[in-house]
Amino acid sequence: MTRDEPLLVVRRPPRPFYLRRRFLRTFGPVASLAVIGFVVLLVAGTLGLPAERLVTMRAKMGSKADYFDDAVVKDLLLRHHMRVEVSHIGSREAATSDYSGFDFLFPSGQAVAGLTTKNKDFKNHFKPFISPLVLATYREYALALAEEGVATPYPDASGYFYELDMSKFVALTQNERTWNDLKIGKHGFANGNVVLAQTSELCTSYGAGAYLGLVSQVVHGRIPRSVEEARAFAEKIKQLHRSQGLESSAATENYFVDEGRGIAPIIVMYEHQYLARQAQRVESGKGLDEQRVLLYPDTSIYTKPELITLTDDGDRLGHIVAEEPAFKQRAMELGFRVLDKEGVYSSERLAAFLAERGIPNPMIRRDETEAVPLDSQLQEEMIRVVGGCA
Repeated sequence: MTRDEPLLVVRRPPRPFYLRRRFLRTFGPVASLAVIGFVVLLVAGTLGLPAERLVTMRAKMGSKADYFDDAVVKDLLLRHHMRVEVSHIGSREAATSDYSGFDFLFPSGQAVAGLTTKNKDFKNHFKPFISPLVLATYREYALALAEEGVATPYPDASGYFYELDMSKFVALTQNERTWNDLKIGKHGFANGNVVLAQTSELCTSYGAGAYLGLVSQVVHGRIPRSVEEARAFAEKIKQLHRSQGLESSAATENYFVDEGRGIAPIIVMYEHQYLARQAQRVESGKGLDEQRVLLYPDTSIYTKPELITLTDDGDRLGHIVAEEPAFKQRAMELGFRVLDKEGVYSSERLAAFLAERGIPNPMIRRDETEAVPLDSQLQEEMIRVVGGCA
């Protein structure tokens, strides 16, 4: 009788738990996300940053909130462990209202900035960029003004930019000339309204006050030299300003919607708002907006926003925004004309940025007259008289 030899079965050792199929199905996607997050932090340059407290600052500003509301600027600030909560109010209102609990103000122009620094305690002030005041309109209306001899197209700008003869333009309003009088019907529209420029709220906005000062300088041939003269000048142009009808705090928003042409054919705004809009359209694949164009007053107003710091945190932010290349680059991409440490502006970088995107360059005119700056206190007097502002 023979006996079968016992069978010896060699079993494979159990696989480690982290190689088992069920484990991989459950935790594999989680691990992949962790690796992706690690790579993102590494590429963003934030992985090696120390774990610092996130400093949240409060600020008041008007149209220059375009800069601090930008996603790229927010990301740049986070790399410095900073974030900014913006109170969106007009620059004049920001300069004249209570600033308790705020870290900095960012009024749009030097006149209201001067009002702030004269009347309130501050630590420092910075001027990172400038932006000209412009009159934004639509191509048909610009052509009507050109045919009337009031506007002249820039050379080599494809009809996107015009120089506006302010004396002739203001005269149209004074004489109550309508768009129909200028034969706007030749361009497919009928408009019986008086030719004028719509501003934002005079009592809150720097841009509206700056345009008021420009109109006064055109009418009187110079700026006022005393409080009494400022009041007299304001009384003379009060009715001219009121002929604009109700001011709109949403003037810029209206300009960029399809119905804007019927709401206000010409509005007062800043160059950077127009250039940023064109750049966004090109980058999104929509191409240039061929219907909207700019009128540059022959007497220029370069608004010079000042970042006025009220706390140590605000002061640190001011240095970063005004001095670090990444912040300057982004400001230029948002249409601002960036200043160097000496406060000097060079047009080459912005011109190159626009050229790369096929956007016409508005900085091609060489002979221009800049409006004489109006003292902040005198401008305040004129605003109070014309607008009945507090």
